[in-house]
Amino acid sequence: MAEKGFIRGAALIVLGAAGFVMLAKNYSIGLDLQDTTCLDDRVYIIRHGCGEIYRGGAYAFRAEGLEPMIKDGSILVKEVTGVPGDIVTVGEGRTEVNGIRVSGGPSMAEKFGHDKSYFIRSLAVPYGKYFLTGTNDRSLDSRYTGTVREELCEGRAFPLF
Repeated sequence: MAEKGFIRGAALIVLGAAGFVMLAKNYSIGLDLQDTTCLDDRVYIIRHGCGEIYRGGAYAFRAEGLEPMIKDGSILVKEVTGVPGDIVTVGEGRTEVNGIRVSGGPSMAEKFGHDKSYFIRSLAVPYGKYFLTGTNDRSLDSRYTGTVREELCEGRAFPLF
């Protein structure tokens, strides 16, 4: 009888470990530990692999070419607000996609050594690229860095809290 209980317990441990390994391959946890968060939440589950990228979804992207502000390879979670073909207008006080406000203007321009006018522009989001924003106007996002290549997408991000 004790032997049967041991076998069941061992089987549960093995199954649990196998499940954990499978989850670890496909999911990770993202944390936003900044004083002012870029999105509304601080903790995200990231499902690796982007598949089709949708406007309005939160995605994790790998930073590239943003140093010294953000180290290359860092993972950033932002909302996709512009998809290929969308028209983006970054104005002094607001950013719009297809005429709908998605964020404020480039309020942190001076932090990057430029006047706001440097970032004011209109563009069509090209094929294979996305326009990303945070819900906080102080987010370092596409208003400053431009569109982001699809290959830099790490996965879909789901807010926990």
